[in-house]
Parts: sequence; structure tokens; C-alpha cells
Amino acid sequence: MIPNPGPSLRDLFLSFLRLGATAFGGPSMVVYIQRLAVDRKRWLDERTFTDGVALCQAIPGATAMQTAAYVGLRARGAAGAGASFVGFALPAFLLMTALSALYRHTHDLPSVIATFSGLQAITVAIVANATVVFGRAALRTWTNRLIMAGAAVLFLDRVHPITVILLAALAGFVFVRPGASPGPAADNRPRTSFPA
Repeated sequence: MIPNPGPSLRDLFLSFLRLGATAFGGPSMVVYIQRLAVDRKRWLDERTFTDGVALCQAIPGATAMQTAAYVGLRARGAAGAGASFVGFALPAFLLMTALSALYRHTHDLPSVIATFSGLQAITVAIVANATVVFGRAALRTWTNRLIMAGAAVLFLDRVHPITVILLAALAGFVFVRPGASPGPAADNRPRTSFPA
């Protein structure tokens, strides 16, 4: 059996270009990237993807952008990361450039003010949906749920995010068993990655 060589750079670029052009944006995009890379294309297995998202959330920057680059990196190395990143970012860059120019001349119009009020409401709904979907995938054990609940309490108590991240990582190191799978048969999916 010939091993799967993984997606082409063109496939990565076009797939993320389409996703970037049809998706809303923000952290909620991680769920859509998961559907693309894990469920539909099977470039990564669920465990590898979830670990990558945890890494992307722990470092500064836009989580969705970093997740797109991570998928490309695991699928085709540094060139894949670049293709995924540029494909995903290009539609938003072009759209924001055009909308910024338009908004500069129309920001006082009542219809524009009403439109942005509606967008604020839908943003909350999209992020809430993404939280539920990704939470179901990532929080499959009681240990993970307790760590999440503890982190939420610390965030509500206005503890610095870096402190919360470090405490959650320490709790995972102490309480999560090595080799425990977050979901059933996660490692049975086809997977491609570049050599370490």
C-alpha cells in the first residue's frame, strides 16, 4: 500500500482560501477548521488537531490563524503552513481593506449603525456555538472538565490569563494520565505529518 503523501500546497491554499472567504472569523473558526482538516479532508486525526489547538491558544496571536498554519505545518511542513496561512488570511485582509475604506465615509449613517449592532449580536451566537462544539470534542473526561471549570472560575475572578494557562498546564501534568485518549478511536484516522 502506497503511503498517503498528504495534500498538495495548492489544495491547502485553495481549501483555506475557500474557508476564509465563506467563514465569519475569530476564535469560532477553529471549529470550521476542524471540520475541514479532520472530518472532511482527514489531514489530521482528532487528537493531533486538539493538541495543536491547545498549543495555538497558549501562545500570543490569533488562534484561528495559528490553527490554520498548524494544520498546514503538520500536513506539508513549513511550505504547507505558509500556504494555509496565506489562503486563510487573504479574504479577510481584502474584505477588511475594502470595508475600512467604505466605513470611513459612511460610519454616521443610521443604516450602518444598525447593521453593526446586528453583527455584534450574531457574533455572540457564533462564538457560543463554537464553544459548545469544540467543548464536546475537547472535554471528554471528568479531569478535563474540572480543569476547565477551575480555569473559568479563575478567569471570572480576573486572574491574569498567563497565570490561568500555567495553572491549567500544571493541573494537566499532575492529573491527566499520559496516553489517555480524548475520544474513542481518535488515532485510527488517516494522518499525515512531516518528519520531526
